[in-house]
Amino acid sequence: MDDVTAMTDSHTSPLVNFTEVNATNSTTTTTEEEVENDFEWLLFKVVTPVQNGIITLLGASGNSLVIYVILSNHNMRTVTNILLLNLAVSDLCFVGIVPPFTAYQHATSTWPFGNAVCKLMHYLVNVTAYVTVYTLVLVSIIRYMTIVHSVRTAAIRTRGNVLAAVAAIWVLMLAVNVPILWSYGVIEGVGCHHYSMIIGQRVFITMFTFAYVIPLAVIAVISVAILRHITGQRASSMIQQVISHLLFTMFQLEALPT
Repeated sequence: MDDVTAMTDSHTSPLVNFTEVNATNSTTTTTEEEVENDFEWLLFKVVTPVQNGIITLLGASGNSLVIYVILSNHNMRTVTNILLLNLAVSDLCFVGIVPPFTAYQHATSTWPFGNAVCKLMHYLVNVTAYVTVYTLVLVSIIRYMTIVHSVRTAAIRTRGNVLAAVAAIWVLMLAVNVPILWSYGVIEGVGCHHYSMIIGQRVFITMFTFAYVIPLAVIAVISVAILRHITGQRASSMIQQVISHLLFTMFQLEALPT
């Protein structure tokens, strides 16, 4: 009888151990999920809003200072500074739109501002991003004209012409980004987002091509042309300026939204 009981116990004990293992695995899985949820809460509810708040504060104060200095001093309104002024205006619009609304949506997981504001936000985000990029392209073109063809382009590099070019950039970008208005909207349970994954991919590919690849290629070609022009001359400081300008442009382009 004892042998039968021992055999029974030996057969049932693995079942008990298997149950304990399942319970342990379930507890471990639950703990991992809790840790992951805590991390997501910390990232999206705390870190992202704080980070965006700092970006908004620094971006708004810095760009506002640039705008004030250029506009308050008539002697500062040179061709180069007009381009810097346009960069400051577009960047100020960007940091005034993207970080606050993004931070609020991440922190509350809601979008109480309505469908029209959602569309307008993404529209202005794209407009200001493209304006910034192509203003940098215009800066490179003006620099090329100044260094390589200084005399021949003196009549072209006037404040009036630069202002007209800046205005053309704004008008063009306001026009070509109109389809964004029909690409984004308020989705129940999601918030302000693009209507489908296909639309999101098209927006990303378009921006990557026309706001990164093509402008960067143009700026790179212009920079190489400038370097070739000044090769053999006593212009080491100018070479450093061109390289610094290219690196600054790449940094600006990499900071665009995806």
